[in-house]
Amino acid sequence: SILARVLLQNQVFFFQMLNTIASNSQKQVAEVCGDYLDNWLEHCETDAQSTVDKKLNTMAMLSLINTNSGVVLERFASILSIVVEALHSVCGLGEDSHLDRLWLNGDTADLPDDSQETEHEKRKRQLSRQDPVHTLNLRDYVIQELMTYQRAHGQSALNALMNTLDPKISE
Repeated sequence: SILARVLLQNQVFFFQMLNTIASNSQKQVAEVCGDYLDNWLEHCETDAQSTVDKKLNTMAMLSLINTNSGVVLERFASILSIVVEALHSVCGLGEDSHLDRLWLNGDTADLPDDSQETEHEKRKRQLSRQDPVHTLNLRDYVIQELMTYQRAHGQSALNALMNTLDPKISE
């Protein structure tokens, strides 16, 4: 969760950290990155997570596809499987599937009156208004990241990645 936040907030620092780990362990950066992604994907698939953690991990993993790293793209199908699961958890199914239940969208109607809030609650609310988990709609973010990849690498490259998906996910 902490590394997911680091990745979302500062991708350059994240990759510098991977370089340092690789250097210290005398491994290739691709190997360290691959090991990290494999552990992360396994954690996301097997461990129970809160909806907030699912969304956070999904956004962070998805942000990696536009690095065009072979290590990341090899795991595209697994990453998109996590994305689909998070979309179902965060946005639900059916008519309201486009609504992200964690997205604040500037809506303050459900927030308590400032005079009744404790200082801790005020800080939490202020942090939520800056947190990508609450300021970005997951469905829109997924579409944006895939479109960014398409613009950078072309429709055929995106199609090649999409062809690696399990047919159930493609639906």
